[in-house]
Amino acid sequence: MSKLLDKLDRIGRGRTTSLGFGSAGRAEKLPAMAVVGVLSDNNAFVKQAAILGEVGADAVFLDGAAPGKALTDLAKKLDSMPWGPKVGELGVDEAASFRDAGCDFLAFGPEKALLGAMEGESTGYFLCVDPDMEERFLRTIEDLSVDGVILPSSSIGLPLTVHHMMTLGVVREAFSKYLFLELPGPLSARELEGLRDMGIDGVVVNPSVLSKEDIQDMIASLKSLPKKQQNRSRRPDAVLPKPGMGFVVGPDIDDDDEDE
Repeated sequence: MSKLLDKLDRIGRGRTTSLGFGSAGRAEKLPAMAVVGVLSDNNAFVKQAAILGEVGADAVFLDGAAPGKALTDLAKKLDSMPWGPKVGELGVDEAASFRDAGCDFLAFGPEKALLGAMEGESTGYFLCVDPDMEERFLRTIEDLSVDGVILPSSSIGLPLTVHHMMTLGVVREAFSKYLFLELPGPLSARELEGLRDMGIDGVVVNPSVLSKEDIQDMIASLKSLPKKQQNRSRRPDAVLPKPGMGFVVGPDIDDDDEDE
C-alpha cells in the first residue's frame, strides 16, 4: 500500500496508541491533515527537499518530473520520504518508469492521462482538477480508479473568505475520495481548522512560496487543533409549522390515548 495513503488512513482513524511495555502505550500525535510538499524549482530541489524533511512533511510531489537518471538521483536524496511526480500527461510507459524509480504515488491531470497507466495496488493515484470543473464531471470522480484529488492554489485566496469555503464545499460534496488543497501562502490555525471541518484531508505546501518557519507553524497548528465539533448552527430536524399550515410536526397521537 502507498505510504501516503496509509498515513491518510491513520489520520482518518484518529490518534493511535503504539504497542509497548508499560501500563500505557505511547500515543502517536497525528496532525488534523496530511502535509505534503511540492518541489517546483529545478534549481533548488535538493535544498527544498531538505527543508521538507526537516519540518516533517508526510510526502512530496515533484512538479513536472520526468523519468530518467536525474529523477533517480533526486529520489535517493529524498531518503525515506514518500514521493511522486505531478505531471500533466501520463502514459503507460511513463507511469511504469516512475514506479520503477520508486514513486509512492502519481499525480496527473485528466485530459492526457491514459487509463492503462493506473496499475499496481501499491501506488497511489491523485487527480489534479480545477474547482470550477462542472459538477457533473466532479461527480464522476467517485467511480474512477483514483485515490484522491488535488485542487490548485488558485482555488482559494488569502485571507480565506466564506465564499472560498463554499467553493471547496461544492467540490467536497461531489465525491468521497481524499481531497488535497495547494496553499497559496501561510494559513492561521483558525483557517486550517476551517479547511479540516470542510473535509480537506491534506494541504500541499511549496517551499518556494512558504518559509520553513511558516510550514513548521502550520504543522504545529495541525497537531494541536481541537476535535471536529458538530455544526452547532445546523437547524434541528423538527421544524415548527407556520401559521395556517394544515399539519403538525411531532409524534403521532393515538386516538385511543386521546379518549383516555
